[in-house]
Amino acid sequence: MKQFKLAVIDIMKDHCLTREAYKKSLDKEENVTRTIETWKDAFVANDQQKECGRGRNKKGSIVENDEPGILKYWESYVNDLHKKYKSLVKVNVAAFNNIPLRI
Repeated sequence: MKQFKLAVIDIMKDHCLTREAYKKSLDKEENVTRTIETWKDAFVANDQQKECGRGRNKKGSIVENDEPGILKYWESYVNDLHKKYKSLVKVNVAAFNNIPLRI
């Protein structure tokens, strides 16, 4: 019961803080909108990755739970995209290499 009470208190605090933030138009702040867009992009990218992975899994290109195989597949996929669009897109390789992969 104590955990439930704490959860309700957290929800109420979040609700009150969110309401005050909207009153102050903090949702229009550049860093807030940038964070929102980053989360949206991450969600879409994650969804696309899962959908692509499911399609590749059905075709036998990758095997579920084969982390080295999945990593190799995505590295190849990104390299192919880079080759195709390198004249249009610049990649910060150092930043790219520092992105942690969650498989």
